[in-house]
Amino acid sequence: RAGHIPLITMLNEGAIIVEAQSGKIDSIAIDRGYARCMGDAVSVLTEAAINVAKLSEADIENAKQMALKAAEKARSQTSIDPDELDRLEALVRFTFAQELAKKRR
Repeated sequence: RAGHIPLITMLNEGAIIVEAQSGKIDSIAIDRGYARCMGDAVSVLTEAAINVAKLSEADIENAKQMALKAAEKARSQTSIDPDELDRLEALVRFTFAQELAKKRR
């Protein structure tokens, strides 16, 4: 849609609704990133994005459980690399974003 004010902003993990010029609407789960609004275009830059229409609820639940277990195991280790723990926790947040996006569909 036209008329966006120029804006650059940070995004957290979550769900976004994408409406193509054709009118097709998709619910997309995204990782952290940035959005830029200029005129009639919105650009999103993120490390991970997935169209949840391609995932079943069981797929999302399995991924979430695996990510939670991996993060919990990492937290219980005495010598975990903080960057690795951050990566695992981001993966957990991304699986929750997938679940949220699927529910919005």
